[in-house]
Amino acid sequence: MLRYAACANVGNYLINNIESIANELYNNRYTTLANWNVITANTLYANLTQRDTRTIIRELGEDLKSGQDAGLKLWVQKQFKTVTSGEFTANTVSVFDRATLLNQFIGSYNEIRKYTKLLTLTITGAEATANLAIEAAMNLAMNVISTPIPFTVIFRSTIEAASQQFSYAGSGVNYNALPFGQRSSGKATPPSDQIYTSEGGAVYATYNTEQGDTYLGKDLRVDFERSVIEGQAFSRGVQNIVLPLIIGIGGG
Repeated sequence: MLRYAACANVGNYLINNIESIANELYNNRYTTLANWNVITANTLYANLTQRDTRTIIRELGEDLKSGQDAGLKLWVQKQFKTVTSGEFTANTVSVFDRATLLNQFIGSYNEIRKYTKLLTLTITGAEATANLAIEAAMNLAMNVISTPIPFTVIFRSTIEAASQQFSYAGSGVNYNALPFGQRSSGKATPPSDQIYTSEGGAVYATYNTEQGDTYLGKDLRVDFERSVIEGQAFSRGVQNIVLPLIIGIGGG
C-alpha cells in the first residue's frame, strides 16, 4: 500500500467538484482521444465511462485526504476481476472488448491523471506530494488494465472430502459393472481413480471402500482384510524412521 503525507485540501477540492471535473474530462478532454466516438456512440459504453470517471475522482480525493491509496486500489481490484477474464460487464452485457476498447479506456485514465495533476496547481497551498500520489495511483490503474497478468495471484481451489464412502467405484451399466464379488470377470476399479484434480487444484479426501479398506488421500491405504498399511507415503515414513537407526548402530 502506498502511503504519503495527507493532502486534505486537494482531496476536498476533488470531492467537492466531482461534477465539474467529470464534465470537463468527458466533454472536452476525452473527445481528443483517437476513436473516442466508439464510446460516445454506445449508450452503455458512455454511461460506464461517466460512472467510472466520477468514481475515480471521488476515490482519488478520499485517498489524498487519508494519505494512502486504499480507495483507488479497491476500485482497481473490482475492475481487475473482469479485466483478467477479458471484459467488463454491466447488467450481464459485455462492455469492455480488450481488442478494440483498451486504448480508449487507458486514454481516459491518462486524461484523469493529467487533469487532476493540473488542478493541483490552482489550489492554494497544494502539497507537492499530491501530484506524486495522483501519478502513482493512476499509473497503477493503467498498468492493471493494460497488462493484468503480472498482477494476477492464483488461488488454488481445494475440496475437503472426509469420511466418504466409495462403494463399487466406477460401476457402469454392463456386465462388468456388477459388484466385484458378484462377477466372474473384470477387475475392480481403483477407488483412488475417482479423485480428479486439474490445474493445481487439490482434493483432501479420506474414504472407505466396499471391501472395508480405508484410504488417506490417493496413496495411503489400510487393508482391512490383511491388517496392513500400504503406499509410498507409508514406506517413505518408515524409511525416514528406520534408516537413521540403522546408521546409528553401524548397519550397512
